[in-house]
Amino acid sequence: AFIIAEFLGMTYTNVMMAAVIPAFACYLSLFFIVHLERVKLGLKGINQSEFHSRFKIFVSGLHYITPILILLYTLLIAKESAIAAAFNAIGFLFLIMIFQEPTKKLASGEKVGLSDVLLGFEDIFWAMVAAAKSMTTIAIATALAGIIVGSISLTGLGQVLSDLVELLAGDNIMMILVLTALMSLILGMGLPTTANYIVVSSLVAPVILFLAHKNGFLIPAIAVHLFVFYFGILADDTPPVGIAAYAAAGIAKANPITVGVQGFFYDLRTAILPFAFFFNNKLMLIESINTSDPLDSKGIVWMSNPLEILLVFGMAIVGMFAFSSLLQGYYVTKLRIWERVLLIPVVPLALVPNICVKFGLMPNEYTAYIVAAALYGFVFMTQWGIKDKPLDQIRAI
Repeated sequence: AFIIAEFLGMTYTNVMMAAVIPAFACYLSLFFIVHLERVKLGLKGINQSEFHSRFKIFVSGLHYITPILILLYTLLIAKESAIAAAFNAIGFLFLIMIFQEPTKKLASGEKVGLSDVLLGFEDIFWAMVAAAKSMTTIAIATALAGIIVGSISLTGLGQVLSDLVELLAGDNIMMILVLTALMSLILGMGLPTTANYIVVSSLVAPVILFLAHKNGFLIPAIAVHLFVFYFGILADDTPPVGIAAYAAAGIAKANPITVGVQGFFYDLRTAILPFAFFFNNKLMLIESINTSDPLDSKGIVWMSNPLEILLVFGMAIVGMFAFSSLLQGYYVTKLRIWERVLLIPVVPLALVPNICVKFGLMPNEYTAYIVAAALYGFVFMTQWGIKDKPLDQIRAI
Protein backbone atom coordinates (compact mmCIF):
# COMPACT_ATOMS: atom_id res chain seq x y z
CA ALA A 1 0.00 0.00 0.00
CA PHE A 2 2.88 2.39 0.76
CA ILE A 3 4.40 1.68 -2.64
CA ILE A 4 1.05 2.18 -4.41
CA ALA A 5 0.65 5.52 -2.63
CA GLU A 6 4.16 6.53 -3.68
CA PHE A 7 3.60 5.46 -7.31
CA LEU A 8 0.31 7.35 -7.65
CA GLY A 9 1.12 10.38 -5.53
CA MET A 10 -1.85 9.60 -3.27
CA THR A 11 -2.03 9.69 0.49
CA TYR A 12 -1.84 6.35 2.27
CA THR A 13 -5.28 7.09 3.75
CA ASN A 14 -6.82 7.29 0.28
CA VAL A 15 -5.23 3.98 -0.72
CA MET A 16 -6.69 2.42 2.43
CA MET A 17 -10.12 3.84 1.61
CA ALA A 18 -9.98 2.40 -1.91
CA ALA A 19 -8.93 -1.03 -0.66
CA VAL A 20 -11.12 -1.44 2.43
CA ILE A 21 -14.37 -2.83 0.92
CA PRO A 22 -12.64 -5.29 -1.47
CA ALA A 23 -10.43 -6.50 1.40
CA PHE A 24 -13.35 -7.08 3.78
CA ALA A 25 -15.43 -8.71 1.04
CA CYS A 26 -12.52 -11.01 0.16
CA TYR A 27 -11.84 -12.21 3.70
CA LEU A 28 -15.48 -12.47 4.82
CA SER A 29 -16.24 -14.61 1.77
CA LEU A 30 -13.24 -16.79 2.66
CA PHE A 31 -14.64 -17.25 6.19
CA PHE A 32 -17.98 -18.14 4.57
CA ILE A 33 -16.29 -20.77 2.35
CA VAL A 34 -14.60 -22.29 5.41
CA HIS A 35 -17.99 -22.38 7.13
CA LEU A 36 -19.57 -24.10 4.11
CA GLU A 37 -16.78 -26.68 4.04
CA ARG A 38 -17.28 -27.32 7.75
CA VAL A 39 -21.01 -27.89 7.29
CA LYS A 40 -20.50 -30.09 4.21
CA LEU A 41 -17.96 -32.29 6.00
CA GLY A 42 -19.93 -32.34 9.27
CA LEU A 43 -17.04 -30.99 11.31
CA LYS A 44 -17.72 -29.97 14.91
CA GLY A 45 -16.06 -27.34 17.08
CA ILE A 46 -13.52 -28.25 19.77
CA ASN A 47 -14.74 -28.33 23.35
CA GLN A 48 -13.96 -24.97 24.94
CA SER A 49 -13.20 -26.57 28.31
CA GLU A 50 -10.12 -28.30 26.88
CA PHE A 51 -8.36 -24.98 26.42
CA HIS A 52 -7.79 -21.71 28.20
CA SER A 53 -10.37 -18.96 28.24
CA ARG A 54 -10.71 -17.13 24.91
CA PHE A 55 -10.60 -13.84 26.80
CA LYS A 56 -7.28 -14.73 28.46
CA ILE A 57 -5.79 -15.76 25.11
CA PHE A 58 -6.99 -12.52 23.54
CA VAL A 59 -5.62 -10.36 26.37
CA SER A 60 -2.25 -12.17 26.36
CA GLY A 61 -1.62 -11.02 22.78
CA LEU A 62 -3.30 -7.63 22.96
CA HIS A 63 -0.01 -5.73 23.00
CA TYR A 64 0.74 -6.91 19.45
CA ILE A 65 -2.14 -4.76 18.17
CA THR A 66 -0.65 -1.58 19.66
CA PRO A 67 1.88 -0.89 16.84
CA ILE A 68 -0.94 -1.17 14.29
CA LEU A 69 -3.08 1.26 16.29
CA ILE A 70 -0.14 3.68 16.48
CA LEU A 71 0.34 3.36 12.72
CA LEU A 72 -3.33 4.14 12.07
CA TYR A 73 -3.37 7.02 14.58
CA THR A 74 -0.28 8.64 13.03
CA LEU A 75 -1.71 8.32 9.51
CA LEU A 76 -5.41 9.04 10.02
CA ILE A 77 -5.60 11.37 13.02
CA ALA A 78 -2.18 12.99 13.32
CA LYS A 79 -2.03 13.04 9.47
CA GLU A 80 1.74 12.61 9.42
CA SER A 81 3.70 11.07 6.56
CA ALA A 82 3.80 7.32 5.91
CA ILE A 83 7.50 7.27 6.85
CA ALA A 84 6.77 8.90 10.23
CA ALA A 85 3.92 6.47 10.87
CA ALA A 86 6.08 3.44 10.06
CA PHE A 87 8.93 4.81 12.22
CA ASN A 88 6.63 5.29 15.23
CA ALA A 89 5.08 1.84 14.86
CA ILE A 90 8.46 0.09 14.50
CA GLY A 91 9.84 2.02 17.47
CA PHE A 92 7.00 0.83 19.69
CA LEU A 93 7.42 -2.70 18.34
CA PHE A 94 11.09 -2.59 19.41
CA LEU A 95 9.98 -1.66 22.94
CA ILE A 96 7.62 -4.65 22.97
CA MET A 97 10.41 -6.97 21.86
CA ILE A 98 12.78 -5.64 24.57
CA PHE A 99 10.33 -5.87 27.48
CA GLN A 100 8.31 -8.91 26.37
CA GLU A 101 10.44 -11.58 28.07
CA PRO A 102 11.03 -9.65 31.33
CA THR A 103 7.32 -8.88 31.60
CA LYS A 104 6.40 -12.55 31.17
CA LYS A 105 8.79 -13.59 33.92
CA LEU A 106 7.58 -10.87 36.28
CA ALA A 107 3.97 -11.94 35.67
CA SER A 108 4.83 -15.56 36.53
CA GLY A 109 6.84 -14.53 39.61
CA GLU A 110 10.27 -15.42 38.21
CA LYS A 111 13.45 -13.40 38.56
CA VAL A 112 14.47 -11.09 35.74
CA GLY A 113 18.10 -10.83 34.74
CA LEU A 114 20.17 -8.84 32.28
CA SER A 115 20.12 -11.79 29.85
CA ASP A 116 16.34 -11.45 29.53
CA VAL A 117 16.68 -7.83 28.40
CA LEU A 118 19.56 -8.66 26.06
CA LEU A 119 17.40 -11.37 24.51
CA GLY A 120 15.07 -8.63 23.27
CA PHE A 121 17.94 -6.77 21.61
CA GLU A 122 19.04 -10.03 19.98
CA ASP A 123 15.53 -10.49 18.58
CA ILE A 124 15.63 -6.93 17.19
CA PHE A 125 18.97 -7.60 15.53
CA TRP A 126 17.79 -10.76 13.77
CA ALA A 127 14.51 -9.08 12.82
CA MET A 128 16.48 -6.30 11.12
CA VAL A 129 18.64 -8.89 9.33
CA ALA A 130 15.52 -10.70 8.07
CA ALA A 131 13.98 -7.39 6.97
CA ALA A 132 17.13 -6.41 5.09
CA LYS A 133 17.16 -9.76 3.29
CA SER A 134 13.50 -9.44 2.28
CA MET A 135 14.08 -5.88 1.09
CA THR A 136 16.76 -6.94 -1.40
CA THR A 137 14.20 -8.41 -3.80
CA ILE A 138 12.02 -5.30 -3.50
CA ALA A 139 15.01 -2.99 -4.04
CA ILE A 140 16.13 -4.94 -7.11
CA ALA A 141 12.58 -4.98 -8.51
CA THR A 142 12.20 -1.24 -7.90
CA ALA A 143 15.49 -0.52 -9.66
CA LEU A 144 14.50 -2.83 -12.51
CA ALA A 145 11.13 -1.12 -12.79
CA GLY A 146 12.89 2.25 -13.07
CA ILE A 147 15.08 0.92 -15.88
CA ILE A 148 12.02 -0.53 -17.63
CA VAL A 149 10.02 2.69 -17.35
CA GLY A 150 12.98 4.75 -18.56
CA SER A 151 13.59 2.42 -21.50
CA ILE A 152 9.94 2.47 -22.49
CA SER A 153 9.81 6.27 -22.33
CA LEU A 154 13.02 6.87 -24.30
CA THR A 155 12.56 4.23 -27.00
CA GLY A 156 8.83 4.54 -27.63
CA LEU A 157 8.34 0.92 -26.62
CA GLY A 158 5.31 1.98 -24.58
CA GLN A 159 3.40 2.82 -27.74
CA VAL A 160 4.47 -0.49 -29.33
CA LEU A 161 3.37 -2.42 -26.23
CA SER A 162 0.09 -0.52 -26.24
CA ASP A 163 -0.47 -1.36 -29.90
CA LEU A 164 0.36 -5.04 -29.25
CA VAL A 165 -2.06 -5.36 -26.36
CA GLU A 166 -4.70 -3.47 -28.33
CA LEU A 167 -4.14 -5.81 -31.31
CA LEU A 168 -4.50 -8.91 -29.14
CA ALA A 169 -7.50 -7.55 -27.26
CA GLY A 170 -9.21 -6.02 -30.27
CA ASP A 171 -10.32 -2.90 -28.38
CA ASN A 172 -12.03 -5.19 -25.85
CA ILE A 173 -11.36 -3.78 -22.39
CA MET A 174 -12.28 -7.10 -20.76
CA MET A 175 -9.70 -8.93 -22.88
CA ILE A 176 -7.10 -6.32 -21.92
CA LEU A 177 -7.79 -7.04 -18.25
CA VAL A 178 -7.63 -10.81 -18.80
CA LEU A 179 -4.23 -10.46 -20.52
CA THR A 180 -3.02 -8.29 -17.63
CA ALA A 181 -4.27 -10.82 -15.08
CA LEU A 182 -2.43 -13.62 -16.88
CA MET A 183 0.76 -11.56 -17.01
CA SER A 184 0.51 -10.86 -13.27
CA LEU A 185 -0.04 -14.55 -12.51
CA ILE A 186 2.88 -15.69 -14.66
CA LEU A 187 5.32 -13.10 -13.32
CA GLY A 188 4.09 -13.68 -9.79
CA MET A 189 5.17 -17.31 -9.96
CA GLY A 190 8.78 -16.23 -9.86
CA LEU A 191 8.59 -12.94 -7.99
CA PRO A 192 7.41 -11.88 -4.54
CA THR A 193 4.07 -10.06 -4.52
CA THR A 194 5.58 -6.59 -4.05
CA ALA A 195 8.20 -7.08 -6.76
CA ASN A 196 5.56 -8.51 -9.11
CA TYR A 197 3.34 -5.49 -8.54
CA ILE A 198 6.17 -3.05 -9.24
CA VAL A 199 7.18 -4.71 -12.51
CA VAL A 200 3.67 -5.37 -13.90
CA SER A 201 2.27 -1.98 -12.89
CA SER A 202 5.23 -0.29 -14.56
CA LEU A 203 4.71 -2.25 -17.78
CA VAL A 204 0.95 -2.67 -18.12
CA ALA A 205 -0.85 -0.08 -15.98
CA PRO A 206 -0.14 2.84 -18.39
CA VAL A 207 -1.32 0.69 -21.31
CA ILE A 208 -4.61 -0.19 -19.59
CA LEU A 209 -5.27 3.44 -18.69
CA PHE A 210 -4.54 4.58 -22.24
CA LEU A 211 -6.72 1.94 -23.91
CA ALA A 212 -9.52 2.32 -21.36
CA HIS A 213 -9.59 6.08 -22.02
CA LYS A 214 -9.51 5.42 -25.76
CA ASN A 215 -12.55 3.11 -25.41
CA GLY A 216 -14.53 5.63 -23.37
CA PHE A 217 -13.77 4.33 -19.87
CA LEU A 218 -12.43 6.91 -17.44
CA ILE A 219 -10.85 4.62 -14.85
CA PRO A 220 -8.85 5.97 -11.90
CA ALA A 221 -5.25 4.74 -11.77
CA ILE A 222 -5.79 3.26 -8.30
CA ALA A 223 -8.23 0.72 -9.83
CA VAL A 224 -5.61 -0.53 -12.29
CA HIS A 225 -2.87 -0.72 -9.66
CA LEU A 226 -5.07 -2.63 -7.21
CA PHE A 227 -6.10 -4.92 -10.09
CA VAL A 228 -2.46 -5.79 -10.74
CA PHE A 229 -1.76 -6.16 -7.02
CA TYR A 230 -4.63 -8.61 -6.48
CA PHE A 231 -3.50 -10.95 -9.24
CA GLY A 232 0.07 -10.71 -7.97
CA ILE A 233 -1.21 -12.09 -4.66
CA LEU A 234 -3.13 -14.87 -6.43
CA ALA A 235 0.11 -16.01 -8.09
CA ASP A 236 1.33 -17.29 -4.71
CA ASP A 237 -1.41 -19.93 -4.74
CA THR A 238 -1.54 -20.74 -8.46
CA PRO A 239 -0.24 -24.15 -9.60
CA PRO A 240 2.21 -25.41 -10.69
CA VAL A 241 4.52 -23.09 -8.68
CA GLY A 242 2.26 -21.80 -5.89
CA ILE A 243 4.82 -21.05 -3.18
CA ALA A 244 2.10 -20.53 -0.57
CA ALA A 245 0.50 -23.85 -1.55
CA TYR A 246 3.79 -25.66 -0.94
CA ALA A 247 4.05 -24.05 2.50
CA ALA A 248 0.47 -25.01 3.35
CA ALA A 249 1.01 -28.55 2.04
CA GLY A 250 4.04 -28.92 4.31
CA ILE A 251 1.95 -27.98 7.34
CA ALA A 252 -0.99 -30.19 6.33
CA LYS A 253 1.30 -33.02 5.10
CA ALA A 254 -0.61 -33.09 1.82
CA ASN A 255 0.19 -33.09 -1.89
CA PRO A 256 1.30 -29.56 -2.92
CA ILE A 257 -0.42 -29.74 -6.33
CA THR A 258 -3.69 -30.89 -4.75
CA VAL A 259 -3.47 -28.10 -2.17
CA GLY A 260 -2.64 -25.58 -4.91
CA VAL A 261 -5.59 -26.60 -7.07
CA GLN A 262 -7.98 -26.52 -4.11
CA GLY A 263 -6.55 -23.18 -2.96
CA PHE A 264 -6.91 -21.68 -6.44
CA PHE A 265 -10.50 -22.92 -6.52
CA TYR A 266 -11.13 -21.01 -3.29
CA ASP A 267 -9.27 -17.99 -4.72
CA LEU A 268 -11.67 -17.67 -7.64
CA ARG A 269 -13.76 -15.47 -5.35
CA THR A 270 -10.75 -13.13 -5.13
CA ALA A 271 -10.25 -13.23 -8.89
CA ILE A 272 -13.65 -11.67 -9.61
CA LEU A 273 -13.12 -8.79 -7.17
CA PRO A 274 -10.57 -6.84 -9.28
CA PHE A 275 -12.89 -6.99 -12.29
CA ALA A 276 -15.77 -5.84 -10.08
CA PHE A 277 -14.06 -2.76 -8.62
CA PHE A 278 -12.49 -1.92 -11.98
CA PHE A 279 -15.94 -1.46 -13.52
CA ASN A 280 -17.75 -0.37 -10.35
CA ASN A 281 -15.57 2.26 -8.67
CA LYS A 282 -18.03 2.59 -5.78
CA LEU A 283 -16.50 -0.60 -4.39
CA MET A 284 -13.40 1.56 -3.86
CA LEU A 285 -15.55 4.32 -2.29
CA ILE A 286 -15.07 6.49 -5.41
CA GLU A 287 -18.18 8.49 -6.28
CA SER A 288 -16.92 10.04 -9.52
CA ILE A 289 -13.85 11.45 -11.29
CA ASN A 290 -13.73 15.17 -12.07
CA THR A 291 -10.75 15.06 -14.38
CA SER A 292 -9.81 13.71 -17.78
CA ASP A 293 -6.45 12.56 -16.41
CA PRO A 294 -6.76 9.19 -14.60
CA LEU A 295 -3.41 9.79 -12.88
CA ASP A 296 -4.71 12.95 -11.21
CA SER A 297 -5.75 11.65 -7.79
CA LYS A 298 -6.98 15.12 -6.79
CA GLY A 299 -9.82 14.76 -9.29
CA ILE A 300 -11.29 11.76 -7.42
CA VAL A 301 -14.55 12.48 -5.56
CA TRP A 302 -14.82 10.10 -2.61
CA MET A 303 -18.13 8.79 -1.28
CA SER A 304 -19.23 10.59 1.87
CA ASN A 305 -22.79 9.35 2.48
CA PRO A 306 -22.55 6.70 5.28
CA LEU A 307 -25.80 5.02 4.25
CA GLU A 308 -24.68 4.65 0.64
CA ILE A 309 -21.31 3.29 1.79
CA LEU A 310 -23.07 0.71 3.99
CA LEU A 311 -25.34 -0.22 1.08
CA VAL A 312 -22.40 -0.76 -1.29
CA PHE A 313 -20.52 -2.74 1.38
CA GLY A 314 -23.56 -4.88 2.22
CA MET A 315 -24.30 -5.70 -1.41
CA ALA A 316 -20.63 -6.51 -2.03
CA ILE A 317 -20.88 -9.11 0.76
CA VAL A 318 -24.11 -10.48 -0.74
CA GLY A 319 -22.50 -10.79 -4.16
CA MET A 320 -19.38 -12.50 -2.81
CA PHE A 321 -21.38 -14.87 -0.59
CA ALA A 322 -23.57 -15.81 -3.56
CA PHE A 323 -20.49 -16.50 -5.68
CA SER A 324 -18.94 -18.56 -2.87
CA SER A 325 -22.13 -20.63 -2.57
CA LEU A 326 -22.10 -21.25 -6.32
CA LEU A 327 -18.49 -22.46 -6.12
CA GLN A 328 -19.24 -24.77 -3.20
CA GLY A 329 -22.68 -25.93 -4.37
CA TYR A 330 -23.84 -25.24 -0.84
CA TYR A 331 -25.68 -22.52 1.07
CA VAL A 332 -27.73 -23.47 4.12
CA THR A 333 -27.65 -26.99 2.70
CA LYS A 334 -26.89 -28.52 -0.70
CA LEU A 335 -28.01 -26.24 -3.55
CA ARG A 336 -30.48 -27.55 -6.10
CA ILE A 337 -29.97 -26.69 -9.76
CA TRP A 338 -32.77 -24.12 -9.92
CA GLU A 339 -31.41 -22.44 -6.78
CA ARG A 340 -28.00 -22.12 -8.43
CA VAL A 341 -29.67 -20.55 -11.46
CA LEU A 342 -31.31 -17.96 -9.19
CA LEU A 343 -27.99 -17.17 -7.47
CA ILE A 344 -26.09 -16.56 -10.72
CA PRO A 345 -27.63 -13.10 -11.47
CA VAL A 346 -27.16 -12.06 -7.83
CA VAL A 347 -23.39 -11.77 -8.41
CA PRO A 348 -23.41 -9.11 -11.18
CA LEU A 349 -26.47 -7.33 -9.78
CA ALA A 350 -24.78 -6.90 -6.38
CA LEU A 351 -21.21 -6.26 -7.51
CA VAL A 352 -21.56 -4.28 -10.77
CA PRO A 353 -25.09 -2.81 -10.83
CA ASN A 354 -23.85 0.11 -12.96
CA ILE A 355 -22.91 -2.31 -15.76
CA CYS A 356 -26.37 -3.93 -15.54
CA VAL A 357 -27.88 -0.45 -15.92
CA LYS A 358 -25.55 0.40 -18.81
CA PHE A 359 -26.69 -2.68 -20.77
CA GLY A 360 -30.36 -1.92 -20.08
CA LEU A 361 -30.91 -4.88 -17.77
CA MET A 362 -32.01 -2.66 -14.87
CA PRO A 363 -33.49 0.87 -14.76
CA ASN A 364 -31.13 2.01 -11.97
CA GLU A 365 -28.61 0.70 -9.47
CA TYR A 366 -31.02 0.64 -6.54
CA THR A 367 -33.39 -1.62 -8.46
CA ALA A 368 -30.46 -3.93 -9.19
CA TYR A 369 -29.66 -4.07 -5.47
CA ILE A 370 -33.30 -4.82 -4.58
CA VAL A 371 -33.54 -7.64 -7.13
CA ALA A 372 -30.21 -9.11 -5.95
CA ALA A 373 -31.27 -9.01 -2.29
CA ALA A 374 -34.69 -10.48 -3.13
CA LEU A 375 -33.22 -13.40 -5.07
CA TYR A 376 -30.62 -14.05 -2.38
CA GLY A 377 -33.26 -13.94 0.37
CA PHE A 378 -35.64 -16.20 -1.57
CA VAL A 379 -32.95 -18.87 -2.04
CA PHE A 380 -32.13 -18.61 1.68
CA MET A 381 -35.78 -19.27 2.61
CA THR A 382 -36.09 -22.24 0.24
CA GLN A 383 -32.84 -23.65 1.66
CA TRP A 384 -33.98 -23.09 5.24
CA GLY A 385 -37.08 -25.18 4.55
CA ILE A 386 -35.00 -28.27 3.69
CA LYS A 387 -32.03 -27.73 6.02
CA ASP A 388 -32.92 -30.73 8.20
CA LYS A 389 -33.17 -33.16 5.28
CA PRO A 390 -30.29 -35.62 4.79
CA LEU A 391 -28.15 -34.59 1.83
CA ASP A 392 -28.87 -37.81 -0.08
CA GLN A 393 -32.61 -37.03 0.06
CA ILE A 394 -32.30 -33.55 -1.48
CA ARG A 395 -33.22 -33.79 -5.13
CA ALA A 396 -30.80 -32.20 -7.60
CA ILE A 397 -33.64 -30.32 -9.31
